[in-house]
Amino acid sequence: MGMSPQAVANAYERQIIQAVQKAVRPIMQQCLDDANRITFDELEKYAKKVFEQAIDRFYASYSPGFYPRTESLYDVLEIKRGDNKMSIGFLPDEMESGEGTLGSAGLYEQTFKRGWHGGADSASKGIPHPNPGTPYWRAPYGVYKYWSRPAAVSTPPYEEIKSRIEEYGHTVMQSRFNATFQKLWAERTKSIRVHF
Repeated sequence: MGMSPQAVANAYERQIIQAVQKAVRPIMQQCLDDANRITFDELEKYAKKVFEQAIDRFYASYSPGFYPRTESLYDVLEIKRGDNKMSIGFLPDEMESGEGTLGSAGLYEQTFKRGWHGGADSASKGIPHPNPGTPYWRAPYGVYKYWSRPAAVSTPPYEEIKSRIEEYGHTVMQSRFNATFQKLWAERTKSIRVHF
C-alpha cells in the first residue's frame, strides 16, 4: 500500500521547507553579523564626533587666561567592541593633573563630570577655603596667596556626551540596524537557488 496523495504532498512540502531553511540560514546569519558591524561602526563614528564636539565646546566656553591647559580631556574616551556589543566609557587616569593636587581622578570629576574650569575646592597652602566644595581660583596666578572668585563652570562634557549617545541609541540605532539588515537581505537573497 502506497502513501496517500496528501502524505506525498506533505513530505514534498517538508523537503522544500528544509531546502529553503538550509539555503537561508547562513545568509540570515551573515546579514545579522554585517548589520551589527555596520551599525556599530556608525555608532563608534557618532560617539567620537559627539565626544570631540563636547570637549571642543567645553574648552571654547572659557578662555584659559588663569590656567594652562593640558587638553587631556581629549584622551579619556574609551570604546571597546566585542561580538555583537560595544561599550563607550571614559578613562579618568588618562587626564594629566598639571600643577594641581586633585590628581587625574579628581580633575576628571571636577572638569569632565562637573564642568568646572580650573580652581581648587579645598584649603590650599594653609589658606582656608571661602566655600569648600566649590572650586575657586587662587590668585595671583602661580603664587596663590589668596582665594579670588569661584571658577567658571560650563555644561559638563560628560552630561552632553551621555545624553546625546543615549538618545542616538534609543532613536537611531534600531532603525539603522533594521534598514541595513533589510538592504543586505534583499541583496543577498536574490541569489538563493533551492534544490530538492
